[in-house]
Amino acid sequence: MAAREIYLEIGKVNQREKSLKVALTKRIFKLGLDRQWSDFWVSWPELAPRHAFFLREGNDYRIYGGGGRDPERFALAIRGQPIDLENGYLLSHGDLITVGHRPTVYLRYYNVTSSSAPSPDVGGNVNIASSLPPAPSGSPVCCFQLDNRDLFAIGCEDEADLQLVASTVMENHAMLVKKRHRYWLHNSDGRSTFVNEKFVKRKVPLKQGDVVRIGPYFILFSPRRLDVITSGNQVQIGARQISVALGRFPNRKQILNEITLACQTGELVALVGGSGAGKSTLMKALLGIAPVTSGELLINGHELKQHFNLYRTSIGYVPQDDIIHTGLTVNEVLTYACRLRLPPRSPIREIVNRALQQVDMSSVRNSLVSKLSGGQRKRVSIAVELLSDPQMLFLDEPTSGLDPGLDRQLMELLRNIAKQGRLVVLVTHATENIGVCDRIAFLGSGGRLCYFGPPAGAVNFFKRHSPSVNSFTDIYHLFNQDDRVERAKVIAQSWQAKNRHAEESVRHQDAMPKKAIRPNRPQASRLRQLVTLSRRYLKLTLRDYRSAAISLITAPIAIALIKLPLPDEEPLASMTGSVTQAPLALKTLFVITCAALWVGLSSSIQEIVKESSIYRRERLINLGLLTYVGSKLLVRALLALGQTGLIVWIVMRLFEAPSPEVIGWPLGLGISTFLTLVSASSLGLLTSAIADSEAAANSLLPLVLLPQIIFSGVLFDLQGVASKVSWLTISRWSMGAYGALVDVNAMVPESKTVPGITLPPPPFEVSSVYAPDISNLLLNWLILLVQTVFYAILTAVIQRSKDDI
Repeated sequence: MAAREIYLEIGKVNQREKSLKVALTKRIFKLGLDRQWSDFWVSWPELAPRHAFFLREGNDYRIYGGGGRDPERFALAIRGQPIDLENGYLLSHGDLITVGHRPTVYLRYYNVTSSSAPSPDVGGNVNIASSLPPAPSGSPVCCFQLDNRDLFAIGCEDEADLQLVASTVMENHAMLVKKRHRYWLHNSDGRSTFVNEKFVKRKVPLKQGDVVRIGPYFILFSPRRLDVITSGNQVQIGARQISVALGRFPNRKQILNEITLACQTGELVALVGGSGAGKSTLMKALLGIAPVTSGELLINGHELKQHFNLYRTSIGYVPQDDIIHTGLTVNEVLTYACRLRLPPRSPIREIVNRALQQVDMSSVRNSLVSKLSGGQRKRVSIAVELLSDPQMLFLDEPTSGLDPGLDRQLMELLRNIAKQGRLVVLVTHATENIGVCDRIAFLGSGGRLCYFGPPAGAVNFFKRHSPSVNSFTDIYHLFNQDDRVERAKVIAQSWQAKNRHAEESVRHQDAMPKKAIRPNRPQASRLRQLVTLSRRYLKLTLRDYRSAAISLITAPIAIALIKLPLPDEEPLASMTGSVTQAPLALKTLFVITCAALWVGLSSSIQEIVKESSIYRRERLINLGLLTYVGSKLLVRALLALGQTGLIVWIVMRLFEAPSPEVIGWPLGLGISTFLTLVSASSLGLLTSAIADSEAAANSLLPLVLLPQIIFSGVLFDLQGVASKVSWLTISRWSMGAYGALVDVNAMVPESKTVPGITLPPPPFEVSSVYAPDISNLLLNWLILLVQTVFYAILTAVIQRSKDDI
């Protein structure tokens, strides 16, 4: 074998200094900073003293990585996947090995004796991007020359100068524009465009060394070229001495207690432990949605809380509750999720098909979610998160309620998802299939981390503290004894002493710059969100046809019942001379108002609280508050049009119409009824936002409706403070509009005096509330409209207070 037939090229990433080359002639070849140990020595601090060695295997070499005491910092990876420390990796011609979590050094392996090996280009600089992980569609990341071009398009379309294929990249995502010898990056409404970790709203000037992130891609800018350093598929999450405590002294409760761990791409990590040990809290802390009392959370060297927006689209989260609407089909759930989360003109059908295939649910794509089993629903929830191709996937109790067979299937599915180049973290109580995980974190009482490592080593570790431990069940029993808190403390201290490198595995990230960047929430197209949310909500509402039909006919039936006690009366007709006509007209209008209030409130009072889990997940990505509330109100308004039409029709059929002078009776009746329905619906949404459960929302309905009845001005003569309180109700302004249209004041007969006789006061006195002029009518309509907007804004404010981030 010739000396130059098998060799290594060693160089630094993104530096123009010439790379080094060394022939592999020995059976074992060692590389590192240790002069006494290494066969090839370089004085680069990016390498460990005994970094790696190559062992000849057939016509090629197998690489083994050491990394010393800090394997995370000096990790070796091929195409983004870490090299197994025990089994190594059999190299083939052209393989590129990267060094470090953020690659700083590369090793290119050449074997020109390979039958498939092309003639190698051994000169110049190596393009590291060409051998890093491919984009989701398989198109490789690479390097592009700018060549002093004035315009350079970046996007996922074929015509783009730099094509980046990913679900979060738009067709025309960004544009480089050269102005006066300087390039500017223009963001074309992309939701995931950052320069040096700052979100780009419109445009920003670029300078040498700026790092541009578009979707999952990291791009290094220089005035002559763009280097796609990495497709962004590599992530590492580190927790350093994090603690979480709730309450105040002396009742302060410790949920997590100084936990240190690190996990990275390609791993399936399970958080296990007894009930109340803090598993879900730890997962939410790693996810970035649970505040920590002390300690530090890092993601790729960045402070997670401070830079959450940078990784917002890279995180998938499946909470314990279902995050899908049961009234939609599987295909509809995924399609609407695509429209909400992905850029416009994304290939939705292709993305949905891929997600269904990943979770093996293609056969039930047209089935209603309500008809699926618990395990199938969980798979659909996972598919929703896979739509945007996240780098990290967090799941809270995904196997709860599943039988052992389904539990095994789901765990194997998560193992496959991790193998595809993702970090998967789950909370679970079931340990029958825990062996498929790469690592487990066992939490003891008091939120102490008692073990973090391979599942196979857990039993042996705990056996040192209790010889009776022979299985995972025995480990749980160990922490169910009376002294479980003290026992957890002792075991946690023992684990920390045995694994001091756990702190070191996170410490190297200190070298990363931590700039005080104010988080900016990337803004998606609110109009597109509004349309998508409205279409989804309308379909859900109409698909529940029984409830929709009941809400349509309730008010007409209630109004029709008035005719039973008043078979021969015409309470809304013009003046008949009866002293009881005005009170009778008010009672009739009051029934119409109450019917509209009841329908509006009852049909909307559960609409927010019943999908709180779905809202929190979508809000965590990019859901706009006013857009969300606006979609609810828009659909309720559309339904109110149908309800208004039926109410106007039944009133016109059963009662003789009055002859208002300000506006036609059918039109005025329709506008007043519609505004009453919409205002009541807005108030119902506000009540739904306040409630913490559907049962609580139902309990609040009488509390909201009774003031509307009491302060309407019909049952009681309101004076003083009561009169001012009535201004806050919908019923007072609804009755004012109806009374002005009917001209209730004109129905009061003229008072007569009889000498020597004191006549009783009339049952109804003329009131300015029912003044039959256009200004009073418009005022009532305006107040109803203002109340609608006010309740909607207040609903958004309350929803904002629930935000995790």
